Amino acid sequence: MNMKNSLVLLILTVFAAALICGCTTSQPAGSSAASGDFVNVLDITSSNPEWHTSPDGSCYYVSQIDVKNIGGSPAKNVMVRCYLKDESGSTIGSDSRYFEVIDAGDHKAFSVKIDGDCGGKGKYTITAVATHEKQ
Repeated sequence: MNMKNSLVLLILTVFAAALICGCTTSQPAGSSAASGDFVNVLDITSSNPEWHTSPDGSCYYVSQIDVKNIGGSPAKNVMVRCYLKDESGSTIGSDSRYFEVIDAGDHKAFSVKIDGDCGGKGKYTITAVATHEKQ
């Protein structure tokens, strides 16, 4: 392999590694999380999930989610994904919300309801992550 091909391969490898690393980060319920390059732009908090039963005997969990834009410009095309996770970290269920724009300093709050296992009462967390367009 000649020097030019080696250099191109090295650059592509570094670029691919940069794309793969740090795509999303998340924190347990009750703490903040954001995604990728936007760690300093979106602040997410979630309450501990509350366990409920439906009339049909199935179970679900409800959590309050708050997404605040702490950046200096609007966050556009914001997708918030919420995951119900058990003690081992396995995803039991999920839900998502889309916001066209969250203005600088503004926040969006919503409740998320995710179906889950009735035997796991008190053993679950809701983890929320968000992505949005770069400005």
